This record gives sequence, structure tokens and C-alpha cells, in this order.
Amino acid sequence: MECEDKIGNRIVNDYHMMKYSLKIHENIELSGSNGTHEYSALIDTGAEISMLTEDMAKEMGACRTDILHKGIRQVDECRENNMCDPYYYYGKIKILGKEIWFTFVVCKSADICEVPITVQDKEDVGSFEKVNHPIIGMSVLKELGIKIDTSKSKDALSL
Repeated sequence: MECEDKIGNRIVNDYHMMKYSLKIHENIELSGSNGTHEYSALIDTGAEISMLTEDMAKEMGACRTDILHKGIRQVDECRENNMCDPYYYYGKIKILGKEIWFTFVVCKSADICEVPITVQDKEDVGSFEKVNHPIIGMSVLKELGIKIDTSKSKDALSL
């Protein structure tokens, strides 16, 4: 697969993080110019945008776009501190047997790829945890038509 414009006229929206989220782990496949790779991903219901580390993006052979990401507080801060690439990347993602092209942000290392901690009490608000696996945002699930049963953390995804 060559790195060429696979997203066509698709509009990349500004994404916004929600304050509270449910985190679910799911096996996924990511594909790019270097083939297909399997990962255990974090499905983050509090994120619209997906995020991978630079190593994951290189491993799969992700393609860099010329679209700047902006309007996402955490990603803007990450970019300003030179911790993530300022441009969107794209590749293919396969979840529950369904596959699409998707865009994502690339963090320079797993040490800085972080998401809000699921809030259990008021003291946790504004806290973050570091992750070393793909973070898949809700925009991908919406586009694939995947539903989430928020009453369970295991087998929570369905078509």
C-alpha cells in the first residue's frame, strides 16, 4: 500500500474531550504501508480523536497528512510542548471485523501519551494516566457503526 490520499474530501473536525469517560480494551488491527499489526487498544469513550505513539505509527507505516490538528486542548498543549506531531496521520483500522481509513494524532513516546483517568470521585477530576497502546476515540466507532454497552467493561462493543 502506498502512502497516498485515502481520506479524500473527508472533513477532519475539531475534537473535544469529555470530562467523564469509560475505558474499554479491545483487540484491533492497524494497517499501513508496512502491513497489518495487532494491538490491544484502549477504547476511550471520553475522546473523539484517536492517538498512537510515534513507534506504533512507524511500525504500521502510517501516512502523514498536511492537515494540522487544532482545537483540542490536550493535543494543542502536547503540540505546543513539542510532544506530538502537529499533523494528523492516517491508516486503516479493523475492529470487530469492520475496517475503515481513520485519522489520528501521533505522540512522540508512550511516556506522554495520556488520557483522563476515569473519575471515581471529585479528587480524580483533571488527573491523567499514561498509556502505551493505541487510544481509539469515538469518531472511529461511530463511523464503523459500533455500539457500546456502558453497563459492562468486558464485551462492551457490538455491531
